[in-house]
Amino acid sequence: MKVSVIIPVFNQASYLAQCLDSVLAQSLRDIEVVCVDDGSTDGSGAMLDGYAARDPRVKVVRQANAGAGPARNAGMDAATGEFIAFMDPDDKYPDDGVLADLVRGAEENGVDACGGSLLMMDGRRLEPEFTFDADGVMEYSDYQFEYGFYRFVFRREFLRANDVRFPALCRFQDVPFCIEALHAAGRFCALKRVVYLYRDGHHSVEWSADGGRKALANVSGIMASYDLAVRYGYGRMAARLKERLLGFVSLLCSESNGLRADLAATRDALTSELEDVKGSESYRLGLALTWPARKLKRLITLAT
Repeated sequence: MKVSVIIPVFNQASYLAQCLDSVLAQSLRDIEVVCVDDGSTDGSGAMLDGYAARDPRVKVVRQANAGAGPARNAGMDAATGEFIAFMDPDDKYPDDGVLADLVRGAEENGVDACGGSLLMMDGRRLEPEFTFDADGVMEYSDYQFEYGFYRFVFRREFLRANDVRFPALCRFQDVPFCIEALHAAGRFCALKRVVYLYRDGHHSVEWSADGGRKALANVSGIMASYDLAVRYGYGRMAARLKERLLGFVSLLCSESNGLRADLAATRDALTSELEDVKGSESYRLGLALTWPARKLKRLITLAT
């Protein structure tokens, strides 16, 4: 098996068919599509079963709702491909040559990761770092960008050997993974061509409506990422994450009293979870996740 495409699925029936069709249409046929049904209640599970019945390359893994990070970890555990690609169930590939080009870039350049450019569904561009200006091998220490892991393929054995996993956070768990993976790789192949179309807006988080748990997890994820940037000497990345952290904390402090109450009510539970992770996961993951637990109390004091 050449590529395992891992897709965590939670209540995305409206967009799931577009996503799966774009993956199954790839010119690289030697793929498996590992779909992790993360406790969906909207019919997404039945859609996955239908695709699996029609195409043996679709593999469905089921778990109780645990969030995208644990779902992606479960997908990696079930994957058998030489390379792993990640996709969100509401996004899609722009054409049928994406996976072939990404794998070719990694193999021809002898690197463990290859990534391309990203556009929004409507053609808009995000930060400049989401677009590569030319094809070639880049040093991650020169790139220092922490977003868009789903634009890359990674050698599965490389991820396993370096114990690169997603932290057990319900928000912002993808950025620590991206930093750890590309730092461990050291260098990667960059492709100028667009390899991923990202959908935004339909799942925006209303922090007061979603409660303090997601807000605290978001803070923890940013802080864990900042800790990694500092540890690895990525100064530009650390400055950017610090600015993002301060901006988000300011947002929380300006929210309603209801959100402040939610933050106070969930503080101890989240801190306890992070300490549990420290004891049960690897030393490196423990370092990344317990630093937010120690620093979180001061931020919560500001918000409450």
